[in-house]
Order: sequence, then C-alpha cells, then structure tokens
Amino acid sequence: MKRPPRLSTPWGRLTEAARQVPTPHVEVPFGFSARVAALAMSAPPRTTWAALLDQFSWRALGVSAILVAVSLAFSYSAITSTGEDDWALSDPLVAMAEAS
Repeated sequence: MKRPPRLSTPWGRLTEAARQVPTPHVEVPFGFSARVAALAMSAPPRTTWAALLDQFSWRALGVSAILVAVSLAFSYSAITSTGEDDWALSDPLVAMAEAS
C-alpha cells in the first residue's frame, strides 16, 4: 500500500505549518534560575507510601537477617550432629524389641 504525500493529510499540513512559525527568543530575568533552585530546595520532601514501604522493607530485611543468624547460632549443635544416637528411635523393630 502506497503512503499518501505528507501534505495531503491534516496532520501533515499541521506539522508543516508548525515548522514554519518563527520561534521568539525569550530571555529569563536575572536570577530566575537561582530563585527556582532555591524554591525547589526549600520545599519539604514529599513522603509517599511507596517511599515508606521501601524504607520499612529494608529495615525488615535487616531484622530478619539478624533473626536467621541468631537462630542458626542457637541450633548449630543440632545441625552439626551426626545423628548416630537417633537410629534406634527411627527403627520400629528396635523400639518393639526394647519394649518387650
């Protein structure tokens, strides 16, 4: 399908007319950028729900990491045991023989 020429569509005519309009040179007053920067820096930071959630989630991650480390420290002996003493408890025949 062949495309129509650019000036045959309303959008093409509008963009061509916008390209030919001269743009005026506007000068900002002296000190305008400094005032804008000062106003931006003096405004209090806006706290959003997403920022609060982000802050608390990082704190929760730190607390959970500490809890994992403490629980691993307390259960280290159970993790490193070989379990040689537990074989009698897991065998039902041995438990029946000891009971009789």
